[in-house]
Amino acid sequence: MRRTRFLLTVVITIAAVTLLFWIVLHQISSVWLDVALRPEVRTALEQSMEDQKALRGHDPARRAELRKRFDETQKLLNRIDVLRMNRQAMLRRFELALILLFAIAAAAAPVLLWIRYRRAQERERREYLERVTSLQETARRHAHEIKGPLTAARLEMERYADLVRNGAPEPELVRAQESVAEELDRLARYTREFSSFAGI
Repeated sequence: MRRTRFLLTVVITIAAVTLLFWIVLHQISSVWLDVALRPEVRTALEQSMEDQKALRGHDPARRAELRKRFDETQKLLNRIDVLRMNRQAMLRRFELALILLFAIAAAAAPVLLWIRYRRAQERERREYLERVTSLQETARRHAHEIKGPLTAARLEMERYADLVRNGAPEPELVRAQESVAEELDRLARYTREFSSFAGI
């Protein structure tokens, strides 16, 4: 689920960047700029300059005015050339920026996936260690609960063996047997409780 969400986020981001690039490109290439950069506009301006040169030679009285118009038209042509060059340079920059962005996204995606994978592994390992620690503590407690009655029963059995060897009277032997039986009953009760808990 998380991987699908992550991939969907990457795809949406790439689509948004592509749309943004297209919108910016569309704004750069809008109608007013296209009109100024059309070859026929340039041709008309160059023809106007030629006409002004020709008129300057035929009408010496308006020579300064025609020269001024010629210079203004030349400036306009130069500005159009600058716009054309800037537009191409801007388009190249945007293309490079888009390629760079895609390259960064392509490089970052595997790194992010690897980081997420490592985090998931670490989380699983922590959970495993917590379970093992819990099981170890439980086993330690159970061993202690079992060890108590078994130790008591063993000691009583040793005492019983000593009593038999020494020829002790019958009531002491019976008491030792009852003590061993009592410890074994305690152990059996604990085992039953543990088994019933395991069955829940």
